[in-house]
Amino acid sequence: MTASDERYTRALAHLLALPDYERGAGGAVGAVFTLERPRALLDALGRPQLARAVVLIAGSKGKGSTAALLEAILRAHGLRTLLYTQPHLHDYRERIRLDGRCIAPELFARLGERVARAAGRVARARPDLGLTTTYEQTTALAFLAAAERRVDWAVIEVGLGGRLDATNLSEPLVSVITPIGLEHRAILGDTLAAIAREKAAIVRAGRPAIAASQHPEALQVIRTHCASVGAALSVAPALGSPGVHASPSTLIAGAETPLPSFWTTSISTPMHRYDKLRLPLGGAFQVGNLCTALWALEALPGAERWLDPARVAAGVAGVRWPGRLEVARQAPLVVLDGAHTPESAAELVGALRLHFRYRRLTLVFACFADKDAERILDILGALGGRLVLTSTGQPRSRPVDDLDALARRLGIAAARAERVEQGLARALEEAAPDDAICVTGSLAAVAAARAALGLAGASSNPRPPRDASRGGR
Repeated sequence: MTASDERYTRALAHLLALPDYERGAGGAVGAVFTLERPRALLDALGRPQLARAVVLIAGSKGKGSTAALLEAILRAHGLRTLLYTQPHLHDYRERIRLDGRCIAPELFARLGERVARAAGRVARARPDLGLTTTYEQTTALAFLAAAERRVDWAVIEVGLGGRLDATNLSEPLVSVITPIGLEHRAILGDTLAAIAREKAAIVRAGRPAIAASQHPEALQVIRTHCASVGAALSVAPALGSPGVHASPSTLIAGAETPLPSFWTTSISTPMHRYDKLRLPLGGAFQVGNLCTALWALEALPGAERWLDPARVAAGVAGVRWPGRLEVARQAPLVVLDGAHTPESAAELVGALRLHFRYRRLTLVFACFADKDAERILDILGALGGRLVLTSTGQPRSRPVDDLDALARRLGIAAARAERVEQGLARALEEAAPDDAICVTGSLAAVAAARAALGLAGASSNPRPPRDASRGGR
């Protein structure tokens, strides 16, 4: 191991030793959410979250795909970008991408050390605030990277909620809210309206806001909030809306043909008509995510001066978002999707029926303990076929015994495997070339399957062609 590798390893180990809500580690369980601590950290670093232009994206579903689409389109215009998302699949650096590539280990380590020193100063000056979290320090690191590399646009995905998320300390020039569902109820609230209020708090007075097409209850809250702060709201359409035309592609198990784009779309927006966009992300909801990204793109200050439909098409065609209806192999067909809510499970059922043809389906399922596994399994049961229940082996993973009891209650016969890798191996052994296997239930399950299939090093987002001349904001 080189000195550079050791430095990165130490920086990452420091981050992962902190309180972490995502993993339920380091005393984070039951902690109070507040912006005071991350604000103190960012102040100690010179407020890097204010240094570059930001698009902030919140929502329950589709925020990662929307962020990836928007970033890829901006990059195809020759603009320098930072994309900040979570979680990662294999490498923690996947969360911070500069110009489409994972942040370099050397830069991660150097900026991570700087963040850690600032966090130490905050802890000594304000011990009452408690330790900064893994997420708070990673968010600070991402903003520092955007500032140091002088990116044109930082596309930032909110981690949890919106109002009290560390990313909300930025001052986004455009705020985006993707579809809202019932999630994290213990933190965000028990109703769509309550959750929508938390997410709508990312909107800024006098600046444009984009909302995806969504449930009327959530949309009304967003409209009311935007009106109260004086933000102009535009609602992006979805598949089936006037001006949105999309033709799906179908992949046949065992055909061993080149992977098609899942959609060919033509979309009329307030500024342009984009014809024959080839969208490599599957599922009807991804057409809505593309619309949301296009509406956000056109809301950027000065976009009318540099926006080029041909470069938009290149960016859309070049987007990659592993683990979301990802085709890992074709004979037998193996599809990986991190659906972990009832809503996303329903979308997965629709996408499998829409885009794939196969003889028999096997579902390999593992989820976390805080998810509504019974409803998810009930929805997935509509696909028929075989079910293999398993675990990621992580502390938050739902025990296989619990999943088996839920399946029995639903009248679903299921096989069992100790780990995702074993469940996938069993499914592959028993599958014919024209069968299909879908690994789902969590991104952790997807990551385990990708590693077992030798894809752990293929999660970086390849760069679509950049034009030599850089556009302006």
